[in-house]
Amino acid sequence: MSRPTPKRSLMPREHGAYGQLVLPAAAALIAWPSFGGAALAVAATAMFLAHEPALVLLGQRGARARAELGAAARSRLTVLGRSPPRPGSRRSP
Repeated sequence: MSRPTPKRSLMPREHGAYGQLVLPAAAALIAWPSFGGAALAVAATAMFLAHEPALVLLGQRGARARAELGAAARSRLTVLGRSPPRPGSRRSP
């Protein structure tokens, strides 16, 4: 009898990296808050969260993961890759 497989997630598997990302960013933003520092922390977080979906789409997590999670990975990368409009700039519709 086969066991049901657990649902896969697109969250990064490198759990120790969460602390390596969050602690220095939080300490820097608390000690010396700035817009540039906040922008860098947001960009680093977006790249960190995009890593697992990128691996799925590139096939590094296997063909089965790509077949099961390919659409969700593509969607997540699209959302994470979008940048908000800059103040004062116009976006074409």
